[in-house]
Amino acid sequence: MTVWKVIGYPVVIFLAGLQNISQDYYEAAALDGAGAWHRFRFITGPVTPTTVFLFITLTIATFQGSTSSTS
Repeated sequence: MTVWKVIGYPVVIFLAGLQNISQDYYEAAALDGAGAWHRFRFITGPVTPTTVFLFITLTIATFQGSTSSTS
């Protein structure tokens, strides 16, 4: 249950980041002769702003721990 609770947020953010990549990049790479692996590695893979955002927010969430403590 915890995996489904924790994985939802990053998946939604990564999907938004992937939708933000312009199709022009893929078309230009295909015209230059890039294969599927190279298009994935150099265009899809480095979704850097999204990755940095998730790294920071998930690190903060990890250090905060659970907000519902039994006191």
